[in-house]
Amino acid sequence: MRLDVTISREQNLSQEAIQAFEAELHRQVIAVFPATKISVHVAGSSGFEMAGFTLESDRQTLTSILQDIWQQDIGG
Repeated sequence: MRLDVTISREQNLSQEAIQAFEAELHRQVIAVFPATKISVHVAGSSGFEMAGFTLESDRQTLTSILQDIWQQDIGG
């Protein structure tokens, strides 16, 4: 399984904030989906891509984890 997260340059986040987001994302996702490879990048727009999560319930769980971490660490 793979999770690729892209953070928009327009967010103007420090490298430390991005690293903290990635660390928390890794901690929470690996607890539920231990085989997941996670990458976080900065690019022109924000978004995420999931590969290998075949069950809708798994996709919903992962989306919920992402939203919670984003709101706590990035979104305020």
